[in-house]
Amino acid sequence: MRALSARERKLIAVALLLAVVAGLYLLVLQPIAGGFAARAERRETLLAEYAHNDRTIASIPRLRRSVERNADQLQRFVIHAPDADRAGLLLEDRLRRAVEAAGGEFQSSEHAATPAAGSVQARASARLTLAQTVMLLEQLQNTPPYLAIDALTLTAEDALSSTIIGPLEVRLDVSVPFVPALS
Repeated sequence: MRALSARERKLIAVALLLAVVAGLYLLVLQPIAGGFAARAERRETLLAEYAHNDRTIASIPRLRRSVERNADQLQRFVIHAPDADRAGLLLEDRLRRAVEAAGGEFQSSEHAATPAAGSVQARASARLTLAQTVMLLEQLQNTPPYLAIDALTLTAEDALSSTIIGPLEVRLDVSVPFVPALS
């Protein structure tokens, strides 16, 4: 191997110097600068979160006044009962009374409570004419606490063999939120 000329030695020295500078940048300066950028971004996120929380805290008195104004409205949308099972029994009883008030024949009912969701569901089966079914739905719709009708199934046994529709087999699934009442 021959000896390098002075020009080649300078070129190699400059290349090594550039490699050392690049290595220092990649191994030392870039992580430090990246840390500054990451902390600055996190600081901006925290400032935005702080401003949001400050606005939320400032709105608490206004929200409290709104809740107090609308507290009486809540009574129209929930059933008050000591527990979810009792709320289900109250809902079943309401369905039974509504079917009987419409003039139908109440057959059976069952309920299921979902305490995590804060609501109770009930299913009722009855025999009603079409007019009685309309009356039942109108009564359930217009009497507080207002119910959500989850499913309504109408079965007409003799619909295909007769021109006159007799009583319908009605299955009604309803749900309503409940609030534990103080005993």
